[in-house]
Amino acid sequence: MKKGVNAVVENGTKLITSNAFASVSLKHIQIPEGLVIIEDLAFRASTLVEIVLPKSFRQLESEDSTRRRMLAV
Repeated sequence: MKKGVNAVVENGTKLITSNAFASVSLKHIQIPEGLVIIEDLAFRASTLVEIVLPKSFRQLESEDSTRRRMLAV
């Protein structure tokens, strides 16, 4: 991906997984209505400047919340 590129997440996406955009050179990302969760480290080491979240968005996981969930299983 070129430096500072804009990205669009496909309609119907409900989850952005860990490392999905890790080390990607992004300026802006457009997230559609329907997305509910962004996992920890999804944008790790990216250059993301702006993210606009839809009203459907409910949860931003952190490394700690993932670890607690795994320990609870």
